[in-house]
Amino acid sequence: MPEKSCADDAVDLVQEALLRLSSSWRRVRSKDDPEGYVRTIMARQQVGSGADEKWRRQSSK
Repeated sequence: MPEKSCADDAVDLVQEALLRLSSSWRRVRSKDDPEGYVRTIMARQQVGSGADEKWRRQSSK
């Protein structure tokens, strides 16, 4: 099986963020910055997944 590309990782990141957003939408939509909420979800997920390290390894090849 081929290794996932950075584009695949990005798609996964967005899908996961949207899933998390959908479960919190009632609370988030009344806030001033729902985009910021999604960005925070994505940043935390990226850091927590170790994907940033994987990206560094791929880009150094």
